[in-house]
Amino acid sequence: MDDIEKLLVERGLINPETLDLARLEAAKNGYSVWLSLVKLGYLTETQLMVFFAQESGIAYINLSDYRIAPEVLHLLDEHFCRQNTVIPVCKINDLLYLACSNPLDPALVDAAGKHCGLSVEPLFATTAAITAALDYYWRLNERNFSAGQFISRKNPLKGVGFWRESERLFLSLPVTVAVRDQGIALAPAQQLKAQAQDISQNAKAIGIACPVFLPRGVSLFMEFDGLKRPGARQEEFCATGEIIRCFMLKERDYFLGVTLGELDPVLRQRLLEKAFTRNTA
Repeated sequence: MDDIEKLLVERGLINPETLDLARLEAAKNGYSVWLSLVKLGYLTETQLMVFFAQESGIAYINLSDYRIAPEVLHLLDEHFCRQNTVIPVCKINDLLYLACSNPLDPALVDAAGKHCGLSVEPLFATTAAITAALDYYWRLNERNFSAGQFISRKNPLKGVGFWRESERLFLSLPVTVAVRDQGIALAPAQQLKAQAQDISQNAKAIGIACPVFLPRGVSLFMEFDGLKRPGARQEEFCATGEIIRCFMLKERDYFLGVTLGELDPVLRQRLLEKAFTRNTA
């Protein structure tokens, strides 16, 4: 049993007997243990992709959360997408975010980058979701679930550290987030209900828990719903910002690190008044 398979057991996703049966089935039919686990009904494809995402540090996304613009879709041709089970999701500046059934394959990511002439940021998505999206926007052979062999527990993939100019204060405040970047479109709307979780002491950066993956570089408009009051100016409960990091906490739960634009003095004061340190929570 290798380390990554052992983790499935340690996490309680399967038991050792189930894994042994899946390994026998895989050996008999000549495909991976991962595909065997799904085929035998011990795990869903989504469970497996979320597991891979959590272990690798690469986000899992639900493709139905997004509307893919035609100009983004056609950055890669249909044959390449179907052959490799990938689909472009959005383009932010010169970076293409690509949903993949195996985003841990460096050769695939490199080929996609050369194909479209852009830097590529891979994301996990299920084969079924990618195929459905390809069919919707423009047949599928069975794909092996080969991401597991690329994950190393000794050198796990890490995201870029969240920029911090000062210590963080904890925050618990509902916020409506609106995407202001034309490079990404959400379905059915551009507004998301989220939760502010922390803020820097100088109020220049904020952390937000969000139900959808949003890539770095995306501009946001934020309304702090808990600060709205009759007669208040919009500036007293609204702010703009830019995402500098997004990582997955669990399925459909992401953390956004956001640098804030110039804040209205009243909003800045009220946000810091709502903040607290861990030992005063």
